[in-house]
Amino acid sequence: MLFCSCAIHPHDNGLTIGISVHELLAVMGTPKASVNGTYEFAYSRSVTPAVGVPYDIDATLKVETESGRVTRLRAWYSETT
Repeated sequence: MLFCSCAIHPHDNGLTIGISVHELLAVMGTPKASVNGTYEFAYSRSVTPAVGVPYDIDATLKVETESGRVTRLRAWYSETT
């Protein structure tokens, strides 16, 4: 399963190999791009903590599907100051 990387409340978002594309889109919303059964989702956020240095969060999720089902999940996550 793929977990949300929320700083305060990490949670299971239900993404697993084998779920339908319909379920994928219900969880993730509209993809940034979709080509030949590969979906790409992007997330970006600036964080200003009460204590410490402000930073940016960038994440990308690429999902490969076949016959209407998820076959591969690839995620990238970075924080930059």
